[in-house]
Amino acid sequence: MNTIYTKFNGIKWYLFNCYYNTIRYHCQEVIFMYFPRIKDLRTDADLTQQQVADLLHCNRQVYARYENGLRDIPVDLLMALADYCGVSLDYLTGRTDDSSPRR
Repeated sequence: MNTIYTKFNGIKWYLFNCYYNTIRYHCQEVIFMYFPRIKDLRTDADLTQQQVADLLHCNRQVYARYENGLRDIPVDLLMALADYCGVSLDYLTGRTDDSSPRR
């Protein structure tokens, strides 16, 4: 009876591990967002990564990671970037194609 109980717990643990890893994988997809419009706006304004990084008070390498989707962008930096470029957060994040900010 002990062997059956151990096998059952092993199966439960395996299923839980699969479920947990699936959830963790999907959460990582949601957390690390990539916003290609950030790079587009920077190049349209003829700014370098260093200039935008100075504007946001961060390191150039950190900004490059934001731009390439390798690091999360804090909301306050997204807001500062949207204000500087004169676009809405929805446009910056790709939720709309209307670039005009709502007032």
